[in-house]
Amino acid sequence: MGILEDLKAVDTEEAAESFMQTNWQHAFPKEARENPNVSKYKTSDEFVKGHLSAVERVGKSVIIPDDKATPEERKAFKMKLGVPETEDGYKLKAPDKLHAGAQATPEIEKAFKAYVYKHDLTKAQAEAMYPEFLLMASSNIERMEAAQKEKSTAAQTELKGKWGNDYDNNVALAAKAAETFFGPELGKTFIDKPEFIEKLHSLGKAISEDMVKVIQGSMPAGDATVVAAAQKELSAMESEYIEGKGAWANEEDPKHEEALLKVQDLRRKVLGLQ
Repeated sequence: MGILEDLKAVDTEEAAESFMQTNWQHAFPKEARENPNVSKYKTSDEFVKGHLSAVERVGKSVIIPDDKATPEERKAFKMKLGVPETEDGYKLKAPDKLHAGAQATPEIEKAFKAYVYKHDLTKAQAEAMYPEFLLMASSNIERMEAAQKEKSTAAQTELKGKWGNDYDNNVALAAKAAETFFGPELGKTFIDKPEFIEKLHSLGKAISEDMVKVIQGSMPAGDATVVAAAQKELSAMESEYIEGKGAWANEEDPKHEEALLKVQDLRRKVLGLQ
């Protein structure tokens, strides 16, 4: 008998359901019945569950855009990977303990978001990277400060050995030179660094000697035009220093020493000492 005749011979509803469970493939054409994706299921329940699961997986699958993909398709692909729709989609959190020079600011956070969004980082990647980025910056600053402190200590020890009992007097003269040339606040930043003290001491001696010559009349006072030009150039360099710009403000700049000497020279001209 065929499938229909077999089904007619079933006399109860339960028997009919059982019959259909085991003979469900006969509802498909022969080619479909022989397809491994269909024949692997033993009952209609298994087939339905397998089909629904496959549909769900397809809905969650990610199709990599090709060269013909639209901007919208590319954006949708990125979002499925976990990239936020906009830069503001990243929720960044800074670590509690950071060096004062590595504290997170709105500007730093904005720049970081723009960078990671440009490079398609997912939310999870960016949010994990941000604190590591700040901690690395903090650690670098601490290492630089430790190295600078070690350098200053070595310079101070060497200078004390060189000057002996004259150390305190020479430092006082250097401090006076720093204050004269750079002002009280800025001068203190130089005198706090032993590596600059010897140079400032030499400058202080030169100031003292030149002032004596001016007082005695053997050295003319500075020309008004020269003084005005020096003051203008010096003011420009001081403004840059306050903003943290230029070689004078950056000790790592190859021209830092040259800039420092330039400031000293301008200060002397402003004071009419050359």
